[in-house]
Amino acid sequence: MIKKFHLTIALFLIVFITGCSQKEYIIQDNTSKGIVPFSVKFISPKTATIDLGNNIVLEFSNTVDTARTNSSISISPTASYNVIWDDSLKVATLKLLDSLAPQKIYKITVSNRAIDIEHVKLERDSCFTFITRPFEYSSFEVTPDFWDSLCSYDENGIPMVFRASINDYYYNPVTLSQYALSCFDAFIRENDSVYYDNFMSQVEWLSNNYDIINDSIIGYPYPFLLYNPRVGDTLIPPWYSGMAQGHAASVLIRAYILTKNIEYMKLAQKSINFMFVPISENGLMRHTPEGNIWIEEYPTREPSLVLNGYVFSLYGLLEYIAYNPEDIDLVNKTEQCLNSLISSISYYERENWLQYCRYTPDLVTDWYMRFQTLQMNQLYVYTGDIYFYNIYEKWKIWYGGDL
Repeated sequence: MIKKFHLTIALFLIVFITGCSQKEYIIQDNTSKGIVPFSVKFISPKTATIDLGNNIVLEFSNTVDTARTNSSISISPTASYNVIWDDSLKVATLKLLDSLAPQKIYKITVSNRAIDIEHVKLERDSCFTFITRPFEYSSFEVTPDFWDSLCSYDENGIPMVFRASINDYYYNPVTLSQYALSCFDAFIRENDSVYYDNFMSQVEWLSNNYDIINDSIIGYPYPFLLYNPRVGDTLIPPWYSGMAQGHAASVLIRAYILTKNIEYMKLAQKSINFMFVPISENGLMRHTPEGNIWIEEYPTREPSLVLNGYVFSLYGLLEYIAYNPEDIDLVNKTEQCLNSLISSISYYERENWLQYCRYTPDLVTDWYMRFQTLQMNQLYVYTGDIYFYNIYEKWKIWYGGDL
């Protein structure tokens, strides 16, 4: 499982080959805020090209891997070749998994001097996949202006949400994290400094507004009473959410990607650590009826086991171990979390639709069904586990619309 899936500590975005047309993607510069655009064009189910610009094209198929400038050059798993490259560009890293030989992985490092191919063994089934960074929040289909009609913004550009029960606006860690994630994706997509500045404003807030639980754990609090009718229980402030902790970690990891400030990664780790404190100790983790761990979006005394919030918390965890594979404890916990999800998904499937949480029969809305379907695709993209892609395909049919 995941502990055998060794991700390199380089920026990445994963694009799988099945059913794709030409799209534009980004390689994130390893050493600065600059970005290098490139495109991926899928020619057939077994062949793809990556146009890196500057007359450099990488071509991949099931039988031959070639890179060419103006003419083709054959690349073997251990060879390296000089190519034409802009001296102002730094280093980007790609990985290639061959769909017909899932035990093989080619690590392709593109620099201003050479393309180096290193053959590595990978003990995990996967489809033909390109991996570069940064992460794309593909299950999240909103742009930064989505929140304009839902929130007010303070003088620093931080969204605030009105809560009737307190008759006031408050800072919602999930809302401002989702706003930050949409700003990050917009910056990567458009290279507009406005999105970068807005993203970093949210990062600044997350870096200075948390509760210190202990030296290794921080929590992002909610300041109001919340009654959960599904379980008949009330959360007393300050209360915390596994979804908020995972979202905050995702934002802080992206801040590290852009700035290389290790303090952001340290805060991300502390946010993730809270997810594994048992609810019996005022934390966020409990166990499913099968005995598997689960991170609660709403940590009430009685379990609710909300599905979408659990998956969002997993994103932060998966992103963290991609950069910190030496953290064996969190790598093992990630594997346990993925196994827990796999063993639990069938309990949320009802009448060719989804339940919101495990213990009540209310079905999700169309909007939830759409993004929860996309969540499975994002999990497939992050893990390479074909199980999640198959779930995505099944739920997409249930949803009955274009995704």
